[in-house]
Amino acid sequence: MGIKKHQEEFEDFLKLVREIMDEYNAVFDFLISDLEKKIKKVDEIQMNFRNIEDMFELYQERSAAFFNKQKNEPRKEDDFKQLEKKEYKKVFELAREGLDITEIAKKVDIGKGEVSLLLNLKQKNRDKFTK
Repeated sequence: MGIKKHQEEFEDFLKLVREIMDEYNAVFDFLISDLEKKIKKVDEIQMNFRNIEDMFELYQERSAAFFNKQKNEPRKEDDFKQLEKKEYKKVFELAREGLDITEIAKKVDIGKGEVSLLLNLKQKNRDKFTK
């Protein structure tokens, strides 16, 4: 076997190694890209979760302020009936039908936090009048 033959075999081997390396690089590029997309999605979910937490805290504060105000004012059973007569009546009807907060929010076209707040207010109001 001559040097030329060994050189050709070596060049073929190098070509094969380069092809394998190119394939590995393509796989690694794909994996990195996929991982970056997943990290971005996790970041978006974390941001959405923080926004939901902020909204929940805001609703809690508003609810607490509302109840503190109501505690200091004389209550009439008519106050809550007026709320039922307004646009939120549909929320209470759907809740009585057994729909969950997400379904009610979609049907009435209001936020889930608002639906939750209304239902909590109704329950707390009902509890006050049954004591």
